[in-house]
Amino acid sequence: MRIIGGKLKGRKLFFVQNRGVRPMTQKVREAIFDILRDRIEGTRMLDLFCGSGSVGIEALSRGASRVDFVDLDIRTVIRNVNALGIDNSAGIYRRDALKAPQWLRKEGKSYGFVFVGAPYDYDKTKEILSLISDSRLLEPDGLLMVEHRKGTDFSEALGGMTKRKTYRYGQTILTTYGYGALAQCETPAGYEASAKGEPPPAEEKDPSRQGEHS
Repeated sequence: MRIIGGKLKGRKLFFVQNRGVRPMTQKVREAIFDILRDRIEGTRMLDLFCGSGSVGIEALSRGASRVDFVDLDIRTVIRNVNALGIDNSAGIYRRDALKAPQWLRKEGKSYGFVFVGAPYDYDKTKEILSLISDSRLLEPDGLLMVEHRKGTDFSEALGGMTKRKTYRYGQTILTTYGYGALAQCETPAGYEASAKGEPPPAEEKDPSRQGEHS
């Protein structure tokens, strides 16, 4: 697995292969940053359930000012961050995702982009999204994105946040939330998108990932 854009493009990322975790496909990772377009430049990001840190590291490569990585197993992300020499722009925290939002807020953290990549069979994702909204971790003009499998529905409103768009690629769904008026996001090639609900099926298929992103 390699970084696909920015100043670190082409650099290798280490990840652990096991039954519970499948790495995020390059097409999905690329689509995330097609959606974000210029929003990532200079922003602070939270990568929750970070796995190997591939999404947050990609953000740093593309100009994010800082990324905080949170997971219960942080050994792989530490290895990648140190190998790439980006530790000055990264915070790595071993925390339970349910407790992380409140703790991060107490630490004075806020983010322009929050990515939640929980394992597909994790049953507390909706609760975590509500905690992020309640703690106001997301900046007023920020964007929250949650990756999940097809068939998982999320509320149109979460606290003060409202659903923006849903993007589908095979079995992988990316749903975005924000506060108030939000700048239009790009619809990546190969994706179907809708402002509400789940979009119609895309023609191209992608195997379902069973674990957290890596």
